Formats: sequence, structure tokens, C-alpha cells
Amino acid sequence: GTSITSIDLPNYLKIIGDAAFRSTKLQSITIPENVNSLGLWSLAENTDIHTVVLGNGIDEIPYAFVYNCPSLRNINIPDTVNLIGDWSFASTGLQTINIPNSVFEIGIASFKETGLTGVIIPNSVRTIGGSSFLNLPALDTVIIGNGVKTIGGYSFANCVSLKYLTLGNNVKTIGYAAFSKTSIVDLVIPDSTTEIGAYAFYDPLKLEFLTLGKNLETIGYGAFSIQYTAGMFKPTITSISIPDRVKSIG
Repeated sequence: GTSITSIDLPNYLKIIGDAAFRSTKLQSITIPENVNSLGLWSLAENTDIHTVVLGNGIDEIPYAFVYNCPSLRNINIPDTVNLIGDWSFASTGLQTINIPNSVFEIGIASFKETGLTGVIIPNSVRTIGGSSFLNLPALDTVIIGNGVKTIGGYSFANCVSLKYLTLGNNVKTIGYAAFSKTSIVDLVIPDSTTEIGAYAFYDPLKLEFLTLGKNLETIGYGAFSIQYTAGMFKPTITSISIPDRVKSIG
């Protein structure tokens, strides 16, 4: 690491290499419009950085881009970006994020352990990677767009404040423990969904109303089971209607 606190990058710059500004004392940085490639870990582990401005030349947010930058509260993602890489914004102080309608994939653990309070997944996104929004204690609302087909394992697990979830009408697969330990009250599984993975909604802290889509075929082991704690009773759903097409209940 270095003691550098600020830097002005030239407008003709096109590439920022791997770990170029990792573990510095930078407080802010503006990426010029001509930059079209960001390296892995390029701004990671900067404990003081609070502002990052990205230019419109970027089409991919790389692996661990600003990983472990706890002072970073918000960042713009240009509408030229189509891929948010694995671990790219994990362990930051992000409280808000605007995912543009150009993004088609959200990588593994990309927003894990951040301060996000709400997430809107645009219709352009096809895949939400595993653990992508894992351990977000302040997350209250999630709206998943109609382009999403796969929700990865643990993607919204342990988001204990999550009350409001809207699933898009093209979701086919909900992965292992994807929404385990949340506070969703009213859950509607769309007709497009054919598989709910094991432990997908495990330990639903406040679930009262559950509607399963008519094309559901597989409900994984422990999908809606409750964690047993001696001496405690958690009120939850009292009835459920299983669709006719269900072939397997774990």
C-alpha cells in the first residue's frame, strides 16, 4: 500500500491494471471516460475511500473492484456496464445502488455484507449469482425483474430485515438457501418457477402467507422449515396448497 490520498488520472488513460490502487489512502477517485478496462482488485481495501465516479467507457465491473472499502457509501454504475463481477462491491459501506438496465449478470458475492436497504434488479438481468446479497442486515425490500431466470444459492440469505419481496414472472429456479432467514410476510412464487431449492426459505422468521405457482415441480428439502429452538415457538404459515404438478417434496 501507499500513502497517496488523491490522484488526477489523465483523460487519455484507457487501462487500469490489477490491484493498481489497492490498499492506499485514497479518499476519492474519478475514472476518466476513455478508460475501458478495470483490473481485478483495482480499488480494493481502501479503508478511507468514500467516492468513486466511473466513466461511461466501462462495460464490466471486475472481480473485487472495491472489495473491503468500508467508507464507500454510494457509487454510480454507468448504463454501459453489462456484467457486475464476483465480489466487486462486497464488504463496502454501500447504502444505495442503482443497477442499470444494461446489466445481464450479477456475480457471486457481488454485494455481500454491505449496508444496502433496498435492491431493484432490472429486467435486463438474467442471473443473480450465489451469495450476491448475503448478510445484508438493513435490506428491507427486493424487487426482481422479469428477465431473471435463476436466483443463486444463498443470494439473499440472512437478510433478517427483508420484509418485501417481489419475484419476476420468469424466475424458473430459486437456489439453495436463497432466501433463508428473512422476515418476508407474504410470499408469492410465480407460475414460471419449476424448482425451489433445498432450504430456499429456511427459517422464515415472519412468513404468514404463501402462494405457490401452478407450474412448480420440485420443492427441496427443508425449503420452508423452521429452525427449532428449545422453549421458543415461532408462529408461521398454518396452511399451504400444493400445486398439481409438484413431483418431488424434499
